[in-house]
Amino acid sequence: MNILIVSHLYPSQADPVNGIFVQEQVNALRCHGFNVVIISPVPFVPIFFDRIKAKWRLYKDLPLVNDVDGVKTFRPRYICFRHIPMVFLSLFMLSAAKRAALAISKNFNFDLIHAHTSIPDGFIALKLGRYFNKPSVCTLHGSDINLYPWRDRICLFLTKKVIMGTDQLIAVSNFIKSQAERIARPNANIQVVYNGCDPRKFVFNNQTRISIRRRLNISDNSRVLIFVGNLLKAKGIFELVWSFAGLCKNHPSFSLIVVGDGDDQVKLKEAVQGCGLEKYVHLIGRVEHNKIPDFLSAGDIFVLPSHREGLPVSVIEAMACGRPVIATNVGGIPEIVRDQQTGLLIEPENVSSLTNAVMSLAFDMQRCIKMGDTGRKIVEEGFAWGKSAENLANIYRSVLKRADNDKQ
Repeated sequence: MNILIVSHLYPSQADPVNGIFVQEQVNALRCHGFNVVIISPVPFVPIFFDRIKAKWRLYKDLPLVNDVDGVKTFRPRYICFRHIPMVFLSLFMLSAAKRAALAISKNFNFDLIHAHTSIPDGFIALKLGRYFNKPSVCTLHGSDINLYPWRDRICLFLTKKVIMGTDQLIAVSNFIKSQAERIARPNANIQVVYNGCDPRKFVFNNQTRISIRRRLNISDNSRVLIFVGNLLKAKGIFELVWSFAGLCKNHPSFSLIVVGDGDDQVKLKEAVQGCGLEKYVHLIGRVEHNKIPDFLSAGDIFVLPSHREGLPVSVIEAMACGRPVIATNVGGIPEIVRDQQTGLLIEPENVSSLTNAVMSLAFDMQRCIKMGDTGRKIVEEGFAWGKSAENLANIYRSVLKRADNDKQ
């Protein structure tokens, strides 16, 4: 089976971590015998822009076509500027993706088109599917349902169009499925396919635990909290700092490792400095994906106090590394984290709830170990990328069977 993937979220030299979960799923599909080609539109960069910001230079230097881990990846350019309305962004990306799809179709007879996120990618896949007379599939990830539709009426209109017109929708959690169904009636029953991780790569490593702690000057006896994700207010990073400040007043043996970057990283650094926590909080920045298991191993408890979520891969990866999880009871998180078994669920935007949860685990290492072991087993059984690929394969076959029946 030949699959054309459309996703603006896909790793590149300009952003090696962006959309890593899409790449991991693609690799799992290939292991199941699927042929895959990627269309990942990137912004067009005028010559003078590359002098303004280093990131623009990286986009400019990306090849139009290259192989990423053996997968042919097309990166057509589209016009983009700051605060561009979603309708224009979708149309510009559609034009770029259509040019790439026409070139691809000459040598690659794809059976269906699979997009990631409702807008803009799902809208693109829907239009391309009708143009090439191929079925379209779209995975809903989180912000594309929780956030984007409510920006303005046009975003809501486009999201409804994707939900009602796509041949098959996939949600990364039952929560996202229910949210999408509230927006519009889908063309077919939405299927849930969870995100995952590779348990062979994400595993606890005591050697890296020791080396990273020594590198950061964290003692062996320190209780280490770890956060991995985008540094955004919506991820609860400020509640985490405020809670941690209270913890350190009474227990100076605590440390906090923060891995990631984002729009609020400067404000986060200022908050850390304002609370006088520079000695205890280690802002690592973004790291290569294959280094994340090392940092997870260095921590004792994984913390994700998000305000909203779809199904965070970081939680799955932490559980695979045997870390107990403290996370908010939002989105698809309760579908991964079993309260009191693999971690603790807390209320969002509640500093005292977070502090109490940390205190209940931090000085009970046997409980943490038991939770971590249980979490690891759950990931191995239901959240490995191989399982995700199996579920996708069944959905693809069902979609193509329906398409054949419709033609008859």
